[in-house]
Amino acid sequence: MDNEFQKRWERIQQALAVELSGEVKPRVSSGRTLFGIKSEGEAKMDEFAKQIEEEYAAKRREEKETPSQNKNTPLRE
Repeated sequence: MDNEFQKRWERIQQALAVELSGEVKPRVSSGRTLFGIKSEGEAKMDEFAKQIEEEYAAKRREEKETPSQNKNTPLRE
């Protein structure tokens, strides 16, 4: 575990050193930051995705539990 922490710390130090030197233009990303902190927008998107998945899961359970009455009904155009 200490080895993994040391590797992450070294990567952070290298990234900061490169950015401070000005040799490389800093990358702007909408993803996770260097420290893995989610933005407010990402947190809300995760929350919405979870809600949508829960709704679909509930709908699938409901369809599974109740027999479909539409199986024997011909399609209307």
